[in-house]
Amino acid sequence: MQPVYATKEDWRQYRGLKENAELPQNLDSLLNAGSLAVREYTALCVYPVDGQGLPTGRRAKEAMRDATCAHATAMLQLDIDPDRGGAVDTRTKTSKSINGASITYNKNEQDSEAEARLQVAQGIAPTARRILDAAGMSGGSPWLGG
Repeated sequence: MQPVYATKEDWRQYRGLKENAELPQNLDSLLNAGSLAVREYTALCVYPVDGQGLPTGRRAKEAMRDATCAHATAMLQLDIDPDRGGAVDTRTKTSKSINGASITYNKNEQDSEAEARLQVAQGIAPTARRILDAAGMSGGSPWLGG
């Protein structure tokens, strides 16, 4: 079982929600998906962990918690439900070529939203990436001290 870097309460605090605020029905799935995105992005980082694979250093723990919450928030705002399979590429193809193997996509506002959805569904949300980068935990930084 993969580690989950943020709890429902962490997400509530990250979003600045009151204690009695209604939480998304699929918040556990969003936090699991966010944790996986964070884990993939930080795969080359070295940091101390406990027996469950959770970071023990304050800086790593806080960055991974906040990045998980940021990614979960982005998924929620873009209506990406990990329980329904994520996001689908809905861009409209305007031309294609068989021998040259090229495809041209129609560029419009819906396509831009679809691209944002794919980026978050298949990678890591920009805010989550920035949180990890600021903490020195980018995918290209292999060493991190407690």
